[in-house]
Amino acid sequence: MERRNEIRQACELSSLVLMFGCHFRGLISDWSPKGLKLELTESLMLADREAFVLHCERFGVIHAEVIWRRGVEIGARIHNWRTAAVSSRIRPYLAQSANY
Repeated sequence: MERRNEIRQACELSSLVLMFGCHFRGLISDWSPKGLKLELTESLMLADREAFVLHCERFGVIHAEVIWRRGVEIGARIHNWRTAAVSSRIRPYLAQSANY
């Protein structure tokens, strides 16, 4: 049963997790305006409730927090989804998905 308010959109977006003055590769496999699922492709381990910064070309800089973890996959809540920088990049994709 789906517990989210927003429907997630499937995707394959290359991204960088920015932590500790380093960057680690990741792959966003789905997203919604308030969350995303991320596969960590390098040796980075993120703890439950750990905050991190993510960058991807489509959405720019995202501030997020780990909500759940299964192996190398994590579910994250987007904290800055309301900011103009992020919402202006997400909005066109929401309009696109509504037309399908």
